[in-house]
Amino acid sequence: MSTTEHAPVRHRAPWGATLLAGGDPLRPYRCEAVAYQAGTNREWLLGRYAAPNTGRAVGWLRHRAVRFAVQLGPGTAWIAREWARDRSEAAWAARLLAEGEPYSFTLPDGDVLYRLTARPAPATALSRRAAR
Repeated sequence: MSTTEHAPVRHRAPWGATLLAGGDPLRPYRCEAVAYQAGTNREWLLGRYAAPNTGRAVGWLRHRAVRFAVQLGPGTAWIAREWARDRSEAAWAARLLAEGEPYSFTLPDGDVLYRLTARPAPATALSRRAAR
């Protein structure tokens, strides 16, 4: 397969909740690993994690990418490992999360797409009370 068929996709999407500049230390981050079968509405949840901060959220995404690499084709596995080693990408993901935006990374492997996502979890009434 050509390199373009294995190109990862970075997503930057708006997030409805607003955060204080630099992120809200009382808000956790939701992380998910999902597989989608192209051309169908089928998806599989491969893992979920509630991270207490941006560093743990990005660390979980990077760890899952390396775990995916073991099961993927050689070209896609290489991309997953390189993405997991890319410190500037990790910093960019952490910065997005701290600004209240989600971060997502998609790896195509044949007719399956593997998506790793982290996003700020909605603030709960308890976390809002603790902030006062």
